[in-house]
Amino acid sequence: MAPQLQSHRAMSLHSNAAPEYVGQVPEPGVLAQAFASFCEAAGVLQGSYRDLQQEVARLRAQAEIANEKLRLSLQRNERMRAYLERILHGLPCGVLVIDSEGRCRILNPAAHELFPGLEPGKPVSETALEAIVCGPEWSNGAEHEVTLTNGNDSRTIACSRVALASPDQDGAEIVFLLRDVSLERKLQQENESARRRLALAEITAVLAHEIRNPLASMELTTNLLVDLVGPSGEALSWVYQLQAGLRMLSATVNNVLRFHGGSSGERKPIEAGGLLREAAEFLHPLAHFHGVQLRYANNVEDAKICAAPHQIQQVFFNLAMNAFSAMKNGGVLAISAEWERTGATLRIDFRDNGTGIEAGKLEAVFQPGYSTKGGTGLGLAVCKSIVEDHGGTIRVQSTPGAGSTFSILLNVARGN
Repeated sequence: MAPQLQSHRAMSLHSNAAPEYVGQVPEPGVLAQAFASFCEAAGVLQGSYRDLQQEVARLRAQAEIANEKLRLSLQRNERMRAYLERILHGLPCGVLVIDSEGRCRILNPAAHELFPGLEPGKPVSETALEAIVCGPEWSNGAEHEVTLTNGNDSRTIACSRVALASPDQDGAEIVFLLRDVSLERKLQQENESARRRLALAEITAVLAHEIRNPLASMELTTNLLVDLVGPSGEALSWVYQLQAGLRMLSATVNNVLRFHGGSSGERKPIEAGGLLREAAEFLHPLAHFHGVQLRYANNVEDAKICAAPHQIQQVFFNLAMNAFSAMKNGGVLAISAEWERTGATLRIDFRDNGTGIEAGKLEAVFQPGYSTKGGTGLGLAVCKSIVEDHGGTIRVQSTPGAGSTFSILLNVARGN
């Protein structure tokens, strides 16, 4: 009740209180005065009530304004929360927040994809993430790369972290940014490897071209020496050794050029038997040098193939050299041309009785760089490349200790 109302009421009740009469009726003037005092007090009370209503209305309006502001603030906070959550979920990198006790508090889908076993509230020590959290010496903002291995799967994770002070100062939360850079590192390695291969190819191509000219000159000289020394004598053996060395060196140069993108050469119909006969003659000094007997058989008569002659000769030479290497103590190399499908496909076999190849290594012999005899490992890879470039196939059968047979299958030239 308002102080003014209380004061008026007290005064009215105290000073204008009707006297007590026993057995008699009060004077009309006294009643009128009492009624006037009552009306005055009621008026004061009514005014105070109006003041109270106005005050309540004012407070209610203020409360409604405050509530509206609070509602708008909550809406803004909710929109901001949803907006930040969308950003967090849409980030391509993983975001992980860990509290001072080492438990996961927040992680986005990218982080969960990197570490499927991690969940909010779960200690990181129970997951592979422990290698990141406890691994490198961290400094805020610095990025480290950690390699995680799971069986045959290996991933490289780039990590950076920021420590956030807790408002209550009871501890600090740590925010980790995680990126799977495995593919990026793999591409970098492949690009670097490709760059090195290109540089090596350029160098080897230049060297090979520089070597070929003097090789050709020396090959011509040895051919003249054969005619000069005659069909017998110790000097002929020396000439054969010179020819063998030069032809092996020439084959290596040709393999390098072919492997690093040499020209495929002009193709034309040519008799397969004639190519084999020329190959046998060319290989004769080498066979003599290695103590190997050459046997040649042409069972396809005058069948022709569409080929670049020098390239096919290179295949024959590489297969023969491979056979010579497998027969350290001499042996027999049988070269033959057979019909795989009469009138359609030729099969040219190089069969030796050397050391043979283990079954588990047959798939690897055509891979570049693979060699069990200390060579360049390009010979059989070049054979496969040339044969497939001619639309044919090459295959191998081998028995350890008994020898190997390399077979070339080529289509017969149309109109043959």
